[in-house]
Amino acid sequence: MSYVRKVCLPGEEIVYEARLHWVAYLPVLWLVLLWAICFYVLIGQGDIFWIANAIFAVFALLIVFASWLHAVSTELVVTDKRVIAKTGFIRRSSHEIARHKIEGVAVDQSLAGRMLGFGTVTVRGTGGGLAPMTQIADPLAFRNAVSTEIDKEGAAVRAMAVAQPPAAG
Repeated sequence: MSYVRKVCLPGEEIVYEARLHWVAYLPVLWLVLLWAICFYVLIGQGDIFWIANAIFAVFALLIVFASWLHAVSTELVVTDKRVIAKTGFIRRSSHEIARHKIEGVAVDQSLAGRMLGFGTVTVRGTGGGLAPMTQIADPLAFRNAVSTEIDKEGAAVRAMAVAQPPAAG
């Protein structure tokens, strides 16, 4: 069970779940490419080949594991009551902002981010904000989900104000 599902309040519904973009795995892809080049260059070099290959394989596995762990331990969720961001597995960091405390959502995208559909999302709230979440897939959809939830709350407040008669004075 995910962290967010554990901390959801009774009746709280998840509206949008962001995920990491495949760009988060680029270090792993570069490592595999480097390993393939080293394998090709060192093949047939005797014992040095096997020693270098084993050392490189250990480092590669560690980086693959770290990338995988980062991906599965990162959660960025919009619910009907708040925005929740959680990173980390062993050392967990979580931030939450209630929907009525959100002032805005900043989306930063480089040229590559715009072309490939990823970016950094920062939710600003009164008195602080969420730490920037990098390499999020489709950050504009996340921003739109937050904006929609804020609009729903604003519509509910306006409806309550209209329903209540003005105080006699």
